[in-house]
Order: sequence, then structure tokens, then C-alpha cells
Amino acid sequence: NPFKSLGKALRNKPFLWLCVVYFVVNISFAFIKTLMVYYLEYNLLMKAETTIVMGLMLVCVTIALPFWQWVSRRLDKGPAYAIGTGIGALAVILTFFLPHGPSNLIYVIAALAGFGFSSQWIFPWAMVADVADYDRLETGEQRSGMYYGVWGLATKISEALALAAVGWILAGFGYQPNVEQTPQALLGIRMFFGLIPAAIILLSLPLLFKYPLTRKSHAIVRAKLEEMDAAAR
Repeated sequence: NPFKSLGKALRNKPFLWLCVVYFVVNISFAFIKTLMVYYLEYNLLMKAETTIVMGLMLVCVTIALPFWQWVSRRLDKGPAYAIGTGIGALAVILTFFLPHGPSNLIYVIAALAGFGFSSQWIFPWAMVADVADYDRLETGEQRSGMYYGVWGLATKISEALALAAVGWILAGFGYQPNVEQTPQALLGIRMFFGLIPAAIILLSLPLLFKYPLTRKSHAIVRAKLEEMDAAAR
């Protein structure tokens, strides 16, 4: 039963902690992904360079993956995830201050944002695996599938909410497609592409720094699981 599974998953304190942070970060990240095209076309007047900017960001995401994997073996996953998303958020927040018109600074910002947000593809999924280990020690059951199922649901819901909200926000600021935008519409795009999502991400980072499942505590969990498995043979 999906509702029963959801209830069980949310009674796991580390998972609930992680879910709340990820839900907030992923909604903010979805705003950034969705509004990037609008920002480049209407605020920077760089519609022709959209593919280049987005491609540069994705290349930097890919290049940075090994670095964040290396970091994950040396730091607690919560703080490491916070550092990565913090770098991405600080990069994106700079877009709010770029002048109306083309700017080569967007390439630097895209590279930094890609480097930071690359951590989004490393840490959350690894942290869910740690949560499943913690749950197996507590319950004696292997329920990692349940946790990844709830995680996937949270991902889809957060992205759907962000997509719906983008439409309402653009309409509220007077956006009209394929025409020169009013100052009010441009302000709305700038705010909800860079300033507000980045600020929300930054405000959520203390929760990651205080994430209760650390490298040390997870090592203890793994050791106890190995003892439990050995005794069951």
C-alpha cells in the first residue's frame, strides 16, 4: 500500500529530515531549470546563446561529478551536499544583479552553477541508501525499494509544483510570450529564476549541516548490519 509505505518512511527521522530539505531544494532547482530559458531570452536578450549556456552548465555538471564523489568519501554527506548546493545557489543569485542586455558573465555563472549543482546528482541518492541501512538495523527488514519509491514520488511532486507555480507567477507579473516584456515581467523572471530560489536553498543549508546520519554513525550502522548478517548465516 503506497500510503502505508509513505507513513512508514516518514516515521524514519533521518529520512524525514532529508526529504524536507530535498523537497525544498528540488522545488527551487526546478524553478531555476524552468526559468533559465526565459531569463536568457528576455532579461539578457541572448536567446541565440541559450543552447551554449545550458550546454556549458551541463558539461560542468558532468565534469564535477568525480570531484563530488571524491568529496563524499572524505566529508559527511550532509555538509558536502550543502557545500555543493550552496556554491550553485550563490552563482545563480548573481544573475539577479546582471544588467538588462547581453553579458558574458552568464558563462562564468553557468560554469559555477553547474559545478555546484552537480552535487545534486550525487549526495541525495547516496543518502537515501544510508537511510535504508539505518531502517534495516532498526526494523530488521530490507525496505530500500520503499524509500527510493517515496523519494521518486517526492521528486515528481516537487517538480510538478514548481512547473505549475512558474505559470502562475509569470502570469501574475504580466508576462506575454514572444513580445518585449514590461519591467514588471522582467523583474518577476529575475526574482524567481535567481534571487528567490537561491535564497531558499541557502536558508535550507543549516539543516544539511546538522543532518543526523554522519559518516561515523553510518559506519556503526554498517558494522552492526554485518554482525547481524553474519549471525543469520
